[in-house]
Amino acid sequence: MAKTIDIGICGTQHVNKNEIIREKLDSVRKDLLNGNNNNALCYDGIVSEKDYKKSGFKLAFLLKETNGNDSDGESPEKYEDWDYIGWIRDIAEGKEKLYPTFRNIAMWSAEFFDIMEKGQLDKSQYIKDGALVVNDELVKVLKKIALLNLKKTWGKGTTDWNDLNDYLLNEKARFVVRDEISLINPDVVICGSNQVFDFACNIYNEKSETIATKKNNKLNYFKYGKTVFVSFYHPSCRKGREMVFDYAEDIFEALKTIM
Repeated sequence: MAKTIDIGICGTQHVNKNEIIREKLDSVRKDLLNGNNNNALCYDGIVSEKDYKKSGFKLAFLLKETNGNDSDGESPEKYEDWDYIGWIRDIAEGKEKLYPTFRNIAMWSAEFFDIMEKGQLDKSQYIKDGALVVNDELVKVLKKIALLNLKKTWGKGTTDWNDLNDYLLNEKARFVVRDEISLINPDVVICGSNQVFDFACNIYNEKSETIATKKNNKLNYFKYGKTVFVSFYHPSCRKGREMVFDYAEDIFEALKTIM
């Protein structure tokens, strides 16, 4: 096991936080598999620890689970452990395809950093004729973020929320999410759907607060320590790119007022 030092609430700190996350998930594997030995772990975390550390604002996305279905929508009889965060790193480095879900995540991340770090946003840089402008710089922004799932094992294309609730009734499955977030220490956690945000409220035993935005949207959020958790669109939402771009800009502008 890699050398670690004690830091209290998170348990340990290490030059490679993703290694700590992997060790933590492995240590509670039995609980995370929840009796299904045909399933396996999907290791999440920080896409590039170097780039994440250099960011002026630390941004994390909290999603539901990893889709383990094949292109025909079928599930294998037995899954294997997967370096989920390594796969996303390969996307950021242009070694893997930029799937639609991560197009929105990249776009929203770019907007977030433009607004928070630069105080300005040039829409024409990202949206042309209603479509997303995809280039190397947009894809590379994924290296600045962390991506975590509520459920650490493989799932399907559509989540059964009752099943996810049953999964998170296990305290160890809930606490491992908190441990990860405590370790990566983000300024903002974007919860990818109202349901994921509700789960986050429940995991932290916090109540949501709401403020109005300039464009008549609502920013639903809660704070835990210095971290702000935000209710947001699911990254696979089927709304037009320009619409979700404008929504994100509005939400992030409002977010600035509470940070």
